[in-house]
Amino acid sequence: MTDKRPNFLLIVADDLGYSDLGCFGGEIKTPNIDRLARDGLRFSDYRLMEGYLTRNIAAPPELLKDAGYETMISGKWHQGFRPGYLPSDRGFDKVFSCLPASSNHYGWDPKWEGGEVNRPDIHGHQPPIYVRQDRRWVVEHNEYSSEDGFYSSKAYVDELLSMFHERERSPSSTTTPFFAYLPFTAPHYPLQSFAKDRDKYRGVYDDGPEVLRQSRMAGLKKEGLISAHVQPHDVVSPDNAPWEELTAKEKKFSSRAMEI
Repeated sequence: MTDKRPNFLLIVADDLGYSDLGCFGGEIKTPNIDRLARDGLRFSDYRLMEGYLTRNIAAPPELLKDAGYETMISGKWHQGFRPGYLPSDRGFDKVFSCLPASSNHYGWDPKWEGGEVNRPDIHGHQPPIYVRQDRRWVVEHNEYSSEDGFYSSKAYVDELLSMFHERERSPSSTTTPFFAYLPFTAPHYPLQSFAKDRDKYRGVYDDGPEVLRQSRMAGLKKEGLISAHVQPHDVVSPDNAPWEELTAKEKKFSSRAMEI
């Protein structure tokens, strides 16, 4: 008998800004996400999970696993590094996960177990960066940033597809619903992207963040996501000088960072 309960595919983009998406009035080209938004629902006040390193509230995969769902994660975790806090300890049956808050998107693991004298220790607190199930996993790093090599977003999708293909071969696939969690990290520092993607935005941010801010707010108003009467608050950023006070070199660096 086929289980009539719904399947869930939850996609998260870590550090993605509220107004970054085209469907939320942003200038970044996101046609596939825009189509999903157009055909579905857009939430303006949605929250997920239970906070960092909190065990007194059940996580969604724990609840769904108890309800008979098969649970999968491929992507960022950042909910603990030690046994008891790994994805496999929090309700996920199948796991390929980047444990820390951020990592090199081309797969270069800066700290291996046992230590290597020529590898800088970028995250002093962390054990292995990637895990498969509850075991340390070393990916083949993409030394030359090749589009055919490892890149976080591509790897997460490929791994999740492999999980789905494995599921299809199981006799229980038609009787067991699934919860699949796909959290991307590409918007998160370190800023790394392929040339074909970042060069689409060359020059787009040359007028600085305040012009972008006004444009984003206009886009949000046009989409009906904020009131037409909303006014931007004053920018308070003591560590960053106003755009007009930056040197030409500083402006070039800042605008290039926004392009990436």
